[in-house]
Amino acid sequence: MLQFKNEREVEALAIQTQMKLAVQSKVQAHKDQVAAGTAVQPDTTGVKESYMNDYEGTKEEFKDQNQERVEYANAVLNGNVEQYMVGTYQFEKASGSLTETVTYHNYILNTDGTYSEAHGWTTNESEEHTSTDTGTWSVADGILTLTNQDQEVTEFVIEGNHIVFETLDGVFMTYKKAKTND
Repeated sequence: MLQFKNEREVEALAIQTQMKLAVQSKVQAHKDQVAAGTAVQPDTTGVKESYMNDYEGTKEEFKDQNQERVEYANAVLNGNVEQYMVGTYQFEKASGSLTETVTYHNYILNTDGTYSEAHGWTTNESEEHTSTDTGTWSVADGILTLTNQDQEVTEFVIEGNHIVFETLDGVFMTYKKAKTND
C-alpha cells in the first residue's frame, strides 16, 4: 500500500512539475514578446478593484479552474486521459495577432479515436472561408496528436480542459473543452 501511495505521489509531483514548466514557459514567452515590443505588459492597477467589485464572480472562476485541474489530474492518475479528452473543444483565444479573424474553430474528439474539425474565418479583406477535416487522435505524455486523412500531424499541449497549439508564427491558439449537460 505504501508503494502504491509513493507511486501516486511521484506521478502527482510529475504532473505538478509539468504544469509549472508550462506556466513558466508561457510567462517567459510573454516576457520575450514584451521585450521584443510585440506584446504589451498589462496594467494591473485595476486588478484589486476589479476583484473587490466582483468577488463572487472571481471566486467562482477560481473554483471552476481548480475543479477542472482536479478532474484532469485524476484522469492522469487513474490512466483515463483518453476518456477525459473526449468532447468538443472550441477556440478560446490566441496569444498574438492572427492574419484573419476566427469566426469559429472546433475540434470534436470521439470515443473511437477519431476526430473532426470545423472552422470559419474572415480575412482582412472581409472574405469568408470555412474548412473541415477529419482523422484520428491519440494522447501520450501530455500531448494530444491529431493525424488527418492526408497524414498531416498536429500536436497540442494538454492543459487540463484546454488544448494549446503553437502556429508557425509562434502564436499560441487555445481551445477550451465545452461543458456537457450530463
